[in-house]
Amino acid sequence: MFDAMQGGVAGGGGATSPAVPAVGVDVVAELEAMSARLAELAHGVGTVAAAWGGATRARAIRVLDGIGALVAAVRSPLLLAQHGAAEGVGGERAFVDARARQTGATRFAAAREVQTAKALDVLPEIGRAVVDRVVPWGHAEVLGRAMSDVGERAVDVLTRPGTQGRLVELARQTDSREFARHVAALVAAHDPDAVADEREAARRARHLTLSHGPRGTSVKGFLDPLSGQSLARALDATGHREDEERTREQARADALTALAQHALTGGMRGGGGPGRLVGAGSGAEVGVGAHGAGDAVPDGATTAPMAQVSLLVPAETWHEVRRRQRRRRQGESDADSDAGRAAPTGTTVGTRAGPPQVPPAVSDDGVVVTSEELAAALCDCAITRVVMDGDGLPLDVGRSRRMFTPAQRVAVVARDRQCAWNGCATVARYCHVHHIRWWHRDGGRSDLDNAVLLCAHHHLQLHLRDLDVERLPSSGADRAEGGEAGDWASRGVRYLFRDRGRRVVNGPEPDP
Repeated sequence: MFDAMQGGVAGGGGATSPAVPAVGVDVVAELEAMSARLAELAHGVGTVAAAWGGATRARAIRVLDGIGALVAAVRSPLLLAQHGAAEGVGGERAFVDARARQTGATRFAAAREVQTAKALDVLPEIGRAVVDRVVPWGHAEVLGRAMSDVGERAVDVLTRPGTQGRLVELARQTDSREFARHVAALVAAHDPDAVADEREAARRARHLTLSHGPRGTSVKGFLDPLSGQSLARALDATGHREDEERTREQARADALTALAQHALTGGMRGGGGPGRLVGAGSGAEVGVGAHGAGDAVPDGATTAPMAQVSLLVPAETWHEVRRRQRRRRQGESDADSDAGRAAPTGTTVGTRAGPPQVPPAVSDDGVVVTSEELAAALCDCAITRVVMDGDGLPLDVGRSRRMFTPAQRVAVVARDRQCAWNGCATVARYCHVHHIRWWHRDGGRSDLDNAVLLCAHHHLQLHLRDLDVERLPSSGADRAEGGEAGDWASRGVRYLFRDRGRRVVNGPEPDP
């Protein structure tokens, strides 16, 4: 039927040839009849599909999957002819734009259709395998992308009958992603210059955009393949994983935050925490900060860069946050606790129904900090007192005072090994040191017995849920069957996490 097709088919921005219009019209009529029949099936199959047997439905799905590839294979020479006609009159770009509008797809998808059509035109054996349903359409698209980016030497190799036969066999055995890797390796072997040019183009296209807004920061970017793999491995190395509390995307966001905090503290979080917190107001003594060049660090450790995040906490806010958290711990009602949790500020002024209104804690660029975020920051920070006058101008700046020293952090890491939350694999270098008895609420001391290692996610969850931490004593069973250290050497000390009702929220799995 299609062997005799010589006439053009209108549409898509290309010109039509009047040479043999009858043949083209006959083919279009037949295609329209097929489309109408499929439409009838679409309207009717919904009422009977549930009554079919599973094997029948599976067979129908396989047939329909094959029809999609057949339709694409029939469309390819038509698209190629239309594109060629448009290209002859300088309308190549207009054709792709028109195709994107007709299909409701992106311009990228429309251009990919044309790329695949061009590839099948010079790879006839691949085209026949697509029609015979041996090569999936996704694999044909891989070849379309490859053929559009390579030089003449690689094209010559890919178009050889022997190479096409091997590609067909490879397509039988691999999915589209693995197939793409094999094709890329084949192209690189025969046209390394083209691959180098493509990689350099990708490197030049690299970018990273951070868009800060009231709700948070949007991250958008592009990296060349090797840089992307380096980032992926670095994110994986933090130990943040998808779990019952986090999606894969949320875990990766936590991993990126952990990398940033690790960089800000130069790998040593001795008081670094997420940044620097500075108190404002007469006698205020509040602040979180990365350690500076003058601070003592363990032998061989590097000092952190001076980059840091400052949190500004007015003195009245500092005292109000402490008061609310103490009342909450003493059994304040859920409604009052929720009101205290919603923000570090109150909702009323001078009334007995609610807490007094105080200005919120904010970051140095004005982003409001919640009371839980503030509590987490206070666990692992440096504090600086700044005295302000009535106009908000600083009068005096006191010396910075740390929560946990770098040496203390080394000892905590040696004991806990990783995030203490049971089931979390975040490694120690990306964790915070938390005060088991909260420093600002309970007056907990910054010593080893009062310290526990937590990743940023579970540290914040602990403050949000007001959990108690209980260190479990090591038993003889922990050291059995493995020498003096046994499993304890890799597992570290284990902990229980309880809510205010003393119910266990998280604990270790029982030993077999």
